[in-house]
Amino acid sequence: MPRFVFMLCFYALVLCFLAGQDAMAYEVTADDVVAAATQKVIVKSPPNPELVGFFKSSQCEIFSYALLEREGRYEMFVKIKGKYEGWATATIDGDEIVFGKQGKARISLEQDGSIYRIFNGKKTPLVKIQ
Repeated sequence: MPRFVFMLCFYALVLCFLAGQDAMAYEVTADDVVAAATQKVIVKSPPNPELVGFFKSSQCEIFSYALLEREGRYEMFVKIKGKYEGWATATIDGDEIVFGKQGKARISLEQDGSIYRIFNGKKTPLVKIQ
């Protein structure tokens, strides 16, 4: 019986480790944003500083982004598991970022300080990772 419990715990740890590795693969990292941006970011009004940096989904959905200011312009890099990974076109307007080819996705800073990705009416909370 002790051997069975040990093996069960061991396999549970391996599964947790592998799940963590998968999630880490979809976080935007400094290595992802080394190259120059290939998409344009339009700034209607400067972004709230709370939206600048590296962020990820705080739920199971795998989404992350980085909004950076380099050489006087903003650049946005996005990772969406199984769908997209790379520089994104975006429009920044203070507390909101609209991004994607068709502008259907948004990142919004709420009045309470929470940050959300909004897509197809679904709000997904985001947390800062760097």
